Amino acid sequence: MNLKNLLFLILLSVFIVIIGSFRFNRNDIGFSNLTIPNSSYDPIKSNDAIRYINMTDYYKGTEDPEILIPPYTTRVLVPFIASKLPFASDTSINMINLVSMIISLFILYYTFVFYKLPDKLIYLGCLLYVFSFPTFYYGTVTYVDAVLLLFLFLSFYFILKDRMIFLILALILGTCVKESMLLIIPVYFVNSIFKKKNLPSVFLKTFSLLIFYFLTIYFLHLIKPNKLSYLWIPSYEIFMSNITRPRTFLSFILTLGVPGILSVLLIIYYFFKDKSVIKNNLTLITGLLISFCLWSYSVISAYSDGRFIWPAVVFSLPLSMILLNRYLTKGKIQKAE
Repeated sequence: MNLKNLLFLILLSVFIVIIGSFRFNRNDIGFSNLTIPNSSYDPIKSNDAIRYINMTDYYKGTEDPEILIPPYTTRVLVPFIASKLPFASDTSINMINLVSMIISLFILYYTFVFYKLPDKLIYLGCLLYVFSFPTFYYGTVTYVDAVLLLFLFLSFYFILKDRMIFLILALILGTCVKESMLLIIPVYFVNSIFKKKNLPSVFLKTFSLLIFYFLTIYFLHLIKPNKLSYLWIPSYEIFMSNITRPRTFLSFILTLGVPGILSVLLIIYYFFKDKSVIKNNLTLITGLLISFCLWSYSVISAYSDGRFIWPAVVFSLPLSMILLNRYLTKGKIQKAE
């Protein structure tokens, strides 16, 4: 990395802090009238944030384990680290979120470099990551999704670099953040098949990743503060609640953002124009499709919002820049001819 690019990333890191400050600890500076429906609404106690605060307080030794509820009781890594910081629980969680988003920016940069993208598209991709709806809206509101993204970015980079040991470590730690980490395993499988590696070895390594994932889940259930359990079970009532709520689809579109929409449009374009482009980017497309599946399942089993599609950015950002680069380069070649 040259000095120019390093300074660019440092500047964007400052912007992450600035953007994150607007909703830090759900203060919603200057626009709380848009995010808080009435004076009796508590933005912390009315959503998932209080669950992570309770978990952090539990690790501080100041919270009754009996009030903790799943699935938050198995999402231990962020609350545990936050409990060791000398700040209020929500502040500690959101400082971890800010640091995670900044580290993710650097990993994204190196992912772009791996794909040998031109500097202009690397800059554009990094800008689209920083100046995005989910960075602003979900990044510092006492959730743990920003940290989940960090481990997804790390895992994907280790897949590209074929670093199995580091991938396993990232998978285990990411699973301790949130169970959605599972989506990286099919990405590894497709990438290995695409690289035409030894098939028995691919199946063995994929199976080993699944073993590590489920062993981690099992261990997290063993150490959770109480015996309560939760399953994401599909429900007609939940489905109807989500599809009749405009915010479900608005948050989906805003979180998918320019990289996701551009990826979908260019995938459709190349599906009809040149299917070899689809084949060459099957790993990224797989990650994008799995992310869509995660969001779709949330529509029938949970209170669905943009957080469920946010992991797609790990794949849509590189994919959109790769396809855009091909589209622009191809156009220049045709024009020259």
